[in-house]
Amino acid sequence: MGIEGSAPTALVQVTVQADWTDVVADALRLNSTGTFWVSCYKRGSPSVHGAAKVAVVGDRKVQLTGHDGVILETITNYSFKVKIPEYDNIEIEVYGTGRRSSITKISSMDLSPEGALFVTGSEDGTLRIGETESGRITQELKAHIQYVNTCRFFPSGQVVLSGGGDFLLKVWSALDGSCPVTMKGHIKPISDTAIIDRGRNVVSSSNDGTVKLWEVASGTTIRTLSQHEDRVNAIALDSWESTVESSHALDPKEVGTEGKLVIAASEGGTLYGLDVRASEEAFQRKSYNKAPLRACTYSAQHSLVVSGTSEGVVEIFDIRKTDGVYETKPIQGETTVQVLREYVGYDLDGPARARVVGQGPALVAISKEGGLLRFSGTLGGTTPSV
Repeated sequence: MGIEGSAPTALVQVTVQADWTDVVADALRLNSTGTFWVSCYKRGSPSVHGAAKVAVVGDRKVQLTGHDGVILETITNYSFKVKIPEYDNIEIEVYGTGRRSSITKISSMDLSPEGALFVTGSEDGTLRIGETESGRITQELKAHIQYVNTCRFFPSGQVVLSGGGDFLLKVWSALDGSCPVTMKGHIKPISDTAIIDRGRNVVSSSNDGTVKLWEVASGTTIRTLSQHEDRVNAIALDSWESTVESSHALDPKEVGTEGKLVIAASEGGTLYGLDVRASEEAFQRKSYNKAPLRACTYSAQHSLVVSGTSEGVVEIFDIRKTDGVYETKPIQGETTVQVLREYVGYDLDGPARARVVGQGPALVAISKEGGLLRFSGTLGGTTPSV
């Protein structure tokens, strides 16, 4: 039985003048000074509207100084830490980026396991593969008739899985752009995908309310893991210590499904935990205000599930086993949750996807307008934008 979501905690948010990296670049180019605004917000508290003054010191290094209620500490020329005395001295790191790419409206993206390559899917059905550091496109493929709603690298980093508005799943070579496998089984657009272990099996979700398990080599459905009236908007997969008994024999096409859990986020506001091997629902819970769920992720290492709603609420649940039973338990009151980093750049209103490069803090993100942006706190202005 589902557990109702608890009331959310308001987090401190920082907004920075959108072109602040241009202010820094101009100061470096002209060996001059500059100013940009920094505002901080927390629901129920007065907002703080401060200013950052930019000065060039030493060998092309920037010194940032905070004023009017904010304290700044420079990390690199294009990243800094904000300390806010008004909000109990909470500290948040801010990272900037350069220009966005000229790629047409992007609907999905992913990075290869090592972060060297990126793949993007666009609203016109085009799949593009390129180099993360330089932004150079190496493959441009007409992958689907309509939106490419999901694209993911296999663990090898040489193969890509895509799912589109044409109800199809396709497998692509990142090396030569060939498409050896096409999978058909959903009756509405594909919404998300997940890859099991090395990729002999994959999982997909769809607007038709189903979550399906596939064998890649044959391009066939092994079985439907879940069927619901509401569309499934996102899925996440990782390992878990399953307590769910399987009532069917292992299919010869299954590889690595034992001990795998799929988290499915639905438009109806229900988050489902699905045991892949048993094809059974392990648990479910409702989101706060029963709002539509648009995103989810799952970390087996930390036994945590994170979901995001259409109302901008992020919920975090602990799914550790208690008395032999798995349950979703809010971590509120047990762990302090706060914003650690914020990424600020051009046209980043409504970011749709983001991936961390390596161990971070470098990050690649896309916005609803289709911009592909690369952030780096270590390389700063020397990093080519993509």
